Amino acid sequence: MKILEEPVSRELTEKKELFLKHLLVKGEPVFFDIETTGLSWRNSHVYLIGVIFRKNGTWIFRQWFLNTPVEEDVCLRDFYQFLGNLNRQASERGKSLFLVHFNGDTFDIPYLRNKLRFYRIGPQPGSDGSFSFPSLDLYRCARPLKRIFLLDSLRQKNVESFLGAEREDVCDGGELIPVYQQYLRTGDSSTERILLLHNHDDVTGLLQILPILAYDVLFRQEPEYFRVPSLCGPDSKNNVENPDAVFLKGKLVLPVPAGFQAESDLAVFSAEGSSFLLKIPTYQGELKLFFSDYKNYYYLPVEDQAIHKSVAVYVDPGHREKAKASNCYQRVSGLFLPEPEELFSPAFRTGFHEHPLWFRPDGEFGKNSEKLSEYASALTARCLAAGGTFGT
Repeated sequence: MKILEEPVSRELTEKKELFLKHLLVKGEPVFFDIETTGLSWRNSHVYLIGVIFRKNGTWIFRQWFLNTPVEEDVCLRDFYQFLGNLNRQASERGKSLFLVHFNGDTFDIPYLRNKLRFYRIGPQPGSDGSFSFPSLDLYRCARPLKRIFLLDSLRQKNVESFLGAEREDVCDGGELIPVYQQYLRTGDSSTERILLLHNHDDVTGLLQILPILAYDVLFRQEPEYFRVPSLCGPDSKNNVENPDAVFLKGKLVLPVPAGFQAESDLAVFSAEGSSFLLKIPTYQGELKLFFSDYKNYYYLPVEDQAIHKSVAVYVDPGHREKAKASNCYQRVSGLFLPEPEELFSPAFRTGFHEHPLWFRPDGEFGKNSEKLSEYASALTARCLAAGGTFGT
């Protein structure tokens, strides 16, 4: 077995520094990919493992390469011990190790769990066997790209190509199985270089595609990635006096690598680099404020609204009736903004259980950056989930 180690290109890590910092906030990431001679762990074996990890503040690339299949046991034990050491070091710094991969939830991790269980490496009890580190699957993070940008495929090479990343390797993993078998027969160094290069580009490719995390956080509705200084009217001044729409304009902490626009029934979202804009239609008129404790109210049919029992005692019994959930409301006029869920109270509706919800922006709302960021995040997630998305 050969163990190869070298620093990761500084140019690559500097270009992805913002996204690496994003991961380091969550813990200590280890990027990894495995190469095997087949899809079934029972009928194949691992012949190459590649990782990128941090060592004394420097990103390092390491590979375990098997000269013969009988070394699989030794390789997996060393790899497992390697991760265990990194995990202990991370714990001493108050962090936890987690794995970053592409479609590893489906293949790499189950494959390794079964292999480690077979060789009785690590703790055996439990359904997860001995490979239960937390992980981040970049394939899952890439899923929004297929709909937003109409990508034909979400294979790692396609995602890399979409992001403008280049790789020297031209082979697919399946194509390399006979290449490795040829290496076992000949030990040819040029064949070895082909195998190592493919794994190298797969692992460093994980760094190349980190910018897809920008789309992922938009889908997951995380307000901390939005920076909204103020609410603007159509003239881009802080004015919400009866406009047809208001605008949220701000910055994204994680810039999107490719601009796009998404539209829902509540807003139109567009993003380019670190900038985003939300166009939000307003409603000027009358809406209903429903009360959940309807048993404490009477409904007045003539006035078409409910009043509390403490006040209703002064109303002629012939002009009142016990309120129901569906008619326990008061009518309120004004300027309203839509919200996908009750972020701001009170929430108004056009009718009982009708959506969307609406709220009245008070004078301080347009100046509260934290509330605006929360609102922008919720509307953006709604736009992305609506299906009306396209690249710009």
